[in-house]
Amino acid sequence: MVSGRGLGNTLGEMSVPDYTKRFHLTRKGSFASQLWVYVAALLISLLAPSAVSASTIEINTLLTDPSFESLANGCPTAWTCNGSPGFGTYTPTSSQYTPGADGLPGLQTVPDGNFVSSGSGSIYQTTAATWAADTTYTFTFFLGTPSTLPDGTTPVIGPPTGAIRLYFLEGNVQAGMPAYDLEAPPVGQWTTLQYVVTPEQIWDAVAVGSNIGVMFFVSPDNYFQSVNIDVDPPAETSEPIPPAETPEPATFALVLPAIALLWLARRRVPSLK
Repeated sequence: MVSGRGLGNTLGEMSVPDYTKRFHLTRKGSFASQLWVYVAALLISLLAPSAVSASTIEINTLLTDPSFESLANGCPTAWTCNGSPGFGTYTPTSSQYTPGADGLPGLQTVPDGNFVSSGSGSIYQTTAATWAADTTYTFTFFLGTPSTLPDGTTPVIGPPTGAIRLYFLEGNVQAGMPAYDLEAPPVGQWTTLQYVVTPEQIWDAVAVGSNIGVMFFVSPDNYFQSVNIDVDPPAETSEPIPPAETPEPATFALVLPAIALLWLARRRVPSLK
């Protein structure tokens, strides 16, 4: 029989595992694992395509002949005209708009170029570009009410009382894209309008991947040509949109410290065997 004293000595001489030390290492290892998970999640969220913020796209830059400077089959080039009498182009003079008092800067009677579109019915254009997710689009254009019809003599007594609408299109149909009623300015005046298409509107309309289009519809009652339309020219300073899979510089600025943190964690935490 081994005495209590002997048992105590025997236990004292035995190699007892240092559970405290082992637990301490386990806790360190657990912390390191959690750290890896957090940093990995951060890297994934930063490098994912959805993390890249695309610049706003101006639909104006996507249009062919946005300011109606040429005709093809009686309709502005690349545009499609429907209705009666349909849309055409003409060069406004001081009989339609008084330079310096028509809402345009300087002594202009035309917002851009030499021609404006006028008429009734619909005029639309479908571009080669497609609606993209997580992208905001803007469309800027001018709406004018001339003092006289294009003949230069028949007076226009007031803004048209019929419908004037802007439609954003999926291809050549509206589908679920937004549409807006437009208000013509007073006689002899131009007004600048800008509308925005948000990512939410694109998603709601299930328009992602469909061709981008815009359409004007005019039904000005008795004055078929009492509304003028001109589109703002493409902005030469527009910056190209970075590819969705390419992180922006700001993203790399966040990723590099995370990588350094991972490297430091591996050096400080011993491995368990």
